[in-house]
Amino acid sequence: MNNKVDILGIPFTSLSEEEVLNFIKNHLNNHSSPPLFVATPNPEMLLESHKNLLFKKNIQQAGLNLPMVTG
Repeated sequence: MNNKVDILGIPFTSLSEEEVLNFIKNHLNNHSSPPLFVATPNPEMLLESHKNLLFKKNIQQAGLNLPMVTG
C-alpha cells in the first residue's frame, strides 16, 4: 500500500475510511493472507518508539497504522 504519510518514522495510512474498510474486507476475504496487524498509534506511542527501537520496529511493520480522528 503506497498511501502512507510518515510521522516521526511511523508510516500512517492516508486512505479514507471507506478505503480502509475495503482494504480490511479484501484482506479478510483472501484466506491465504497472513494476519493483519492494525494499530492506532497515539502521541505517547510515537514518543516511546524513539526510546524503544523494538517497539518502533513492531509499529512500523503494522499492516495499517490508523490516525485517530475525532470530531
